Amino acid sequence: MNSELIQTLPIIAGAIAIMAVMVSGMHIATGLLSLGLIGIHFLLPRTIIGDAGYQAWISIDNATLSAVVLYVLMGEMLLHSGMGERAFGALDKLLAGLPGSLLHATIGFGGLFASVSGSSVASAALLGTVTVPPMDQRGYNRRLSYGAVAGGGTLGILIPPSIIMILYGYLGNVSIAALFMAGVVPGLILIGAFSGYIALRVMLKPSLDSAHDSKPTIATRISALPDLIPLVVLATIVFVGIYTGVWTPTEAAAGGCVATLAFLVSYRKFTLFTLQKALQGTLLTSSMIFMILVGSSIIAYVANFLAVPTTLIGLIEDSNWGRYEVLIACCAIFFLLGCFVDGLSISIITVPIILPVMTSVGFDPVWFGVVFTILIEVSLITPPLGMNLFVINGVVPGSNFRDIVLGTAPYFMILLAMIGLLALRPDIALWLPGQLR
Repeated sequence: MNSELIQTLPIIAGAIAIMAVMVSGMHIATGLLSLGLIGIHFLLPRTIIGDAGYQAWISIDNATLSAVVLYVLMGEMLLHSGMGERAFGALDKLLAGLPGSLLHATIGFGGLFASVSGSSVASAALLGTVTVPPMDQRGYNRRLSYGAVAGGGTLGILIPPSIIMILYGYLGNVSIAALFMAGVVPGLILIGAFSGYIALRVMLKPSLDSAHDSKPTIATRISALPDLIPLVVLATIVFVGIYTGVWTPTEAAAGGCVATLAFLVSYRKFTLFTLQKALQGTLLTSSMIFMILVGSSIIAYVANFLAVPTTLIGLIEDSNWGRYEVLIACCAIFFLLGCFVDGLSISIITVPIILPVMTSVGFDPVWFGVVFTILIEVSLITPPLGMNLFVINGVVPGSNFRDIVLGTAPYFMILLAMIGLLALRPDIALWLPGQLR
């Protein structure tokens, strides 16, 4: 017992220190970097203290990470060009006449924008800005509107391309192309589940949708299709290119950026102001990601030197836990972290430690990549500090945080049900990557 206690002390102390940094209000990157340097100074031999600078450099010296910058840039250009609003307007016309049509359009738009942005926060910001005002004008229930925006926003990191999956693949040495393919079918199932929930709510209580949209003519629906072309083409470039082996995820990101720029020029949406805003947003987001990577890499270096992953694996083996018990414990940890830490930081901090544990009990790393991404989605809408909840509260004038949380709760449960479904049927995530091989 004493030996087990001694083994777990560094893990417990490290977890408490990281949580203290997270809730202190300090910038995540600064806090992680400080903890890592303190750990190197006090816990590692003096002869290898100089390794901190080397670890910081190699953590971001990888061509794979350029895909993060390119996918962020692609999403930022679409975000500031107004092409997203046109796509949502087209979906509104195509789905008009359905019960809760604008809510379905919001979910569909979230899935479509997810296929070109890779960022859940960017998706939630765009959805909140574009979709809530027209839903207010047509008298939609505010909680339903907030829930649709939050649910649609979470799709941004599951449907490829996904920044979280790129980081997971990079940190865990897992094929990013396989992860992208694994996210497609679960993402489509989630879109169907979200829309199914909306349809059921509106059918059971029609007063939630007082809009009563009239059905547009076939000509009106057809006239809306051209506004969907840019997002559909960009999604096709990324997905089909990777699936057929034409290019890598990084090359697909570069091709997507070039295609996005071409669409902006052809649609006369390209201006120096748009380019400036897109580049500024890309610089801020990418710098934040890379600084967090630097800090977490130094912490991971200390953790590996102290054999933290090996210790965790040994403790789990000694406890005789089944792999699904380990999965439930993992989910509980992520729910707790999601209350205090943003999803991006969670992913960067936990992958080097959690992934070896999950693979040691028999989980496929690609399958767990999808579950991991859904857990990050859950963390984004976990009160009190779910990132997407604050994004929606910030971009929607007159919004009420309590209504946002209550409206989002059903989508929280649907995401949990999706994890259960993947546990029962792993082939839902693994079938398409198998075809890719």
